[in-house]
Amino acid sequence: MYLTIDSKNNALVKNIVKLAKDSDYRRQCCVAVVYGEHALLEAVKHGLLKQVIILDEACAKYRATLEIIDNHLDIYVVNRQIISKLNILSSTTDILAIISIVNAKGLTNFYNSDCLLLENIQDPGNLGVMLRLAAAAGVTNVGLIGNCVDVYNPKVIRASQGLQFALNICAIDNFIEFSDNYTGQIIATTPLATELIYALDLRLPTAFVFGNEGNGLSANLLDKIDRQACIPLAPQVDSLNVAMAAGVCVFEMVRQRKFCN
Repeated sequence: MYLTIDSKNNALVKNIVKLAKDSDYRRQCCVAVVYGEHALLEAVKHGLLKQVIILDEACAKYRATLEIIDNHLDIYVVNRQIISKLNILSSTTDILAIISIVNAKGLTNFYNSDCLLLENIQDPGNLGVMLRLAAAAGVTNVGLIGNCVDVYNPKVIRASQGLQFALNICAIDNFIEFSDNYTGQIIATTPLATELIYALDLRLPTAFVFGNEGNGLSANLLDKIDRQACIPLAPQVDSLNVAMAAGVCVFEMVRQRKFCN
């Protein structure tokens, strides 16, 4: 059903702005905002779409996308002033949506499978890229430790391109309990480790642990991880961006499983 909104003071407009900016409010309402056609279509794949908001001038542009949306879904058509108010990202989009937040499947799904464990990741772009690469590599379980940015922050969703909707993303409040239950190997990447990531057997179920952008893994967590590895770098380079490091490790695991007998 197509509906028109012509006031920036409309209750739905105010609600969307609050959802986009306030993580506590998102959790309270169990919904989030996604920007752009790609993330919207990913939400459609997973049955998460609730409402669509589109710039009046862009309806023809997105005709094919609008045709695949459930006929019973409300589609709100707005003018350029309102779409500008709704956009909180650096780049403006002419289509966005409200989606349901995915219910996590729980930590039991982690214990016999590969996973990414992320501690205190603060940059939305980094978190979104790591969620995207996890999905691309077939690593469906992601654990968040400590104070990570909200996975439904619009900037995280933009960086993941919505691929995070296919993942089981859970908070890990007790790492010792997790490690006691995990049946595979837990590996932290640190610059001072003596083992190279390429020398490890990553064909086993593996949990990779990555830490905060500026500080790395906390000493408290690092003390609880027996296996540490490094990524070899040129002498003039002391570290990689955390999302880049995660990509190197995860796709080395993929390479070993596909090409090493």
